[in-house]
Formats: sequence, structure tokens, C-alpha cells
Amino acid sequence: MAAAWLPDLVAAWVAAAAINCQLELEAMGHEQICKRIRQALSALRGWWRGASGTHTYDAYLQHADKQSTKPLTAQQFYLDDIQRKYSRPNRCC
Repeated sequence: MAAAWLPDLVAAWVAAAAINCQLELEAMGHEQICKRIRQALSALRGWWRGASGTHTYDAYLQHADKQSTKPLTAQQFYLDDIQRKYSRPNRCC
């Protein structure tokens, strides 16, 4: 579940990017603007995957491929990950 402040942060980032690039974008052609938008969305997607932890399964698949082992399904991987995280004693309590 995403944090409550995340939509505000994303909206602020998009607004700041639009303000900072407004004059530059006016001088660009349509193709360059589309390229910039794709780059920004790609960067945002990468940030989101890192923040949410979904990149870990991709890293696991690459590791399993190098080890020549049969990988777990995405559901099995996440259940195993949750079990590993929360089955140990937590020092905070």
C-alpha cells in the first residue's frame, strides 16, 4: 500500500518539472517533447518500482537464471519474502 503523501510528492515533482522545462519545451519539436515525456515516465516508473520493492523479483529472476535453478513464481517469491522478513524476532518491541 502506498504512503498517503506519495500522490502529493508525485504531483509536486511533475509540477516542478513542468515549470522548469516550460521554455525549453516550447522551443522543441513534437518528437522531442514526446521523448522527454517518455524519459520522465520511465524515471518515475523506476523510482516507483524501487520504492515499492517490485524490482526485487526481477533481481531474483536474474539471480536464479545465473544459478540455473527453477525460480519461484511471483506469488511464491513474495510470500517467502514476507515470511523471511516477519518470522524473525523484531528488536523494536
